[in-house]
Amino acid sequence: MIRLKKREFYEHVIDRNRDNPKKMWKEIKLVVGHGLGDGGIDVVEYHNNNYHATSDIAEIFNTYFINSIEEIVVNSTYGIHYQNLHTNANVVPLLEFKYITEEDLNAIVKSIRKNYSVDDVDMQILLAGGITVRNLLTTVINKSFEENTVPNSWKVSTVNYCTKLIDYSHK
Repeated sequence: MIRLKKREFYEHVIDRNRDNPKKMWKEIKLVVGHGLGDGGIDVVEYHNNNYHATSDIAEIFNTYFINSIEEIVVNSTYGIHYQNLHTNANVVPLLEFKYITEEDLNAIVKSIRKNYSVDDVDMQILLAGGITVRNLLTTVINKSFEENTVPNSWKVSTVNYCTKLIDYSHK
């Protein structure tokens, strides 16, 4: 209840002085205070224990923060479930992809120019390679989408260099 009233008061102070930022910050400084002493916290009481070392205090804060986030996620109504927040390995994929079929792969390969090749491998080899090559490649592509991982050799990017033009007229 106190936190709610305190928040309402801060919002009121900010809203009342929204058109005058100088006055708004002056009011906020008056409400909050000018300084926080030496800037540090000497003792933190948590679960009936007193902690003095800053590393212990930081560890308590981190643990509390992680646990509170996990509690929010568990109690959320969005239906998103996480396997383990500590490793950032979520169960729900960020995007959903339609699995590619061999027919889709054939259409992609046929749409690529015949003379185009990556690493000196002609794309027509995929068409001539038969079911084995297409089946293997289809499996790799679908697994990559399923596991949200892509083989490093597929991560190709083109960098276009742009020369910086220096304007000497302003000297």
